[in-house]
Amino acid sequence: MRRLLIILLLALISNHLAADVIFTPYPDNGLIALSFEGIASYELPFSDFNTVNFWGGAGFISSVIRGFPPATGGEIAVEVRQYFNTLTYDKIHFSLYSGLAYMRYPLFYHDRLVNYRSVVGFVPGLKMTWKFRANDWLVTEPYLSISKPLYADDFSHLSKAFGNPEPGLAVTLGVRIGFNKIRKGTK
Repeated sequence: MRRLLIILLLALISNHLAADVIFTPYPDNGLIALSFEGIASYELPFSDFNTVNFWGGAGFISSVIRGFPPATGGEIAVEVRQYFNTLTYDKIHFSLYSGLAYMRYPLFYHDRLVNYRSVVGFVPGLKMTWKFRANDWLVTEPYLSISKPLYADDFSHLSKAFGNPEPGLAVTLGVRIGFNKIRKGTK
């Protein structure tokens, strides 16, 4: 019964999806957006299982159906992470996050690319991530996120985005690759 309820919920919101911090502006083109990002992050532990992660980067995102060309952009975000491995701050974790992005996305008319538009976004959300460390600095982080994008056409209209948000939730399946530093001895 619980699985059926989740499937029905996803079906109901599937026509209103955008995507993660660098979001795709095509809510009607697929249930899940795909993302690839290069990042640099700095984590501050505040308990044996929790950190605050500050990160920035750039990436590509596209809906599953309308894959090319993707939306591109830069982003900054903060996450509060809950890990399950004490003091190692790796493997699977859940986080609450919010971020700001400046992105450029393609405009289509009858399935033909006609122009590009730039936009600013603010996105709060939830994320489940698997952090794999290659060494002390390099990480790969595949993730699944659910968020609520709010965006405007430029910086002067950012406050308008809070009164006129994109409807629906955003579901993104992505991979972040980059640098991650954890400050030791701060908890």
